[in-house]
Amino acid sequence: MQRTKLIVTITILIILAIIALLRIQAVQPTPSVETKVVNEEDGMKAAVMGLFNGYKSCMENPPEEAIGQVGSYCQVHNSFASGSFVSNLEKGGTAAAGGDPITCSQNPPTSVKVGTINPSQETAEVIESFGGEIETKIKVTLIQKDSVWKVDNIICPIP
Repeated sequence: MQRTKLIVTITILIILAIIALLRIQAVQPTPSVETKVVNEEDGMKAAVMGLFNGYKSCMENPPEEAIGQVGSYCQVHNSFASGSFVSNLEKGGTAAAGGDPITCSQNPPTSVKVGTINPSQETAEVIESFGGEIETKIKVTLIQKDSVWKVDNIICPIP
């Protein structure tokens, strides 16, 4: 009889321990697919570099469904772009003038880095290098929705 009580007591303690562990895990935050950013500048930089790196990757290795429309496909299918990104690019006129509206050039840059970031104006400067000492500075505007930064427009310099 005492052995049965002991087994029941141990079983109850094990069940209570499992319940306590489940409650602790329920309180712990689950990792998100999107990285939560510590500060605004980091979030803006991540969005800008994500857009440019994603665009470059798409242009270099386009998916089958992009054949014949690679540039426009890669602009539309970029998770770092806002919903109005493509229409904002079209308004800029760079594509109509024969340039790439994201890189603001006819040839892809050899490197891209983020320069000055201004969270209060929701802008960032992108510096593109084209080999040697040739650099182009581009203005990027961003918007924040649900604590996530997205690139909203790229303003190409006037040559």
